[in-house]
Amino acid sequence: MSRIVLGLMRIDSMNVDQVTELLHFASSKGITKIDLADIYGGTRCESLVGEAFEKDRSLRERFLVQTKVGISLDGVGYDSSKDYLIRHVQNSLSRLRCGHPDSLLIHR
Repeated sequence: MSRIVLGLMRIDSMNVDQVTELLHFASSKGITKIDLADIYGGTRCESLVGEAFEKDRSLRERFLVQTKVGISLDGVGYDSSKDYLIRHVQNSLSRLRCGHPDSLLIHR
């Protein structure tokens, strides 16, 4: 695993082609881990990465995928209850289209 992690919090204004290009560039520089969270871009960041993985299936094999859940998407605060976490992990997996994250963190 690379010592540098590509944080993808600010990709929500990009399109899938730009995200795909970014991931290829990062991989070419030896970066092997990406970091996301369900709240990044109001869930759009995970969706874009999932679309990039679907567009180029080799990308998933190049990266360890880390995502985070636990900050309420409605802006109320934090929720680390079992039901909330399970529901939001399932939603993240659906957006990421990658089967599983390699690392899952409870945000904050």
